Amino acid sequence: MAMKSEIDIAARIRHDLFAAVKYENPQGRKGGVIGMQLGPHFVFRWIFLEAWKHISAGILTVNMGDFHSSEELFNDAETWAGHDIGTRIAIGRCLVYFVTHKMLPLQCVNPGGSNKLYGVIYQ
Repeated sequence: MAMKSEIDIAARIRHDLFAAVKYENPQGRKGGVIGMQLGPHFVFRWIFLEAWKHISAGILTVNMGDFHSSEELFNDAETWAGHDIGTRIAIGRCLVYFVTHKMLPLQCVNPGGSNKLYGVIYQ
């Protein structure tokens, strides 16, 4: 049986907000791609979906009192290792987007850092 804090955290994962994300479909030299412009970087929709799938599930498995990197929150070491460094960085950008838009009950504890760490928000 799940502990009360896990149930509270799960209830605050905003799948509705993730489902409402509006992706762009810019036309490039090689045709259209679907994704989102995050600052100067374009992140493909498949990366958003991959990041959401693993991170939204991973929040429930991490130690709630610790600070966690994107890799720890991704919660699938084998899949993470199979991604190249550019995809891992893009997953981190997705995580920043999810936190900024209040989709996940997380808070960045070092917003100026290049390797951001996150803590679970309890209230």
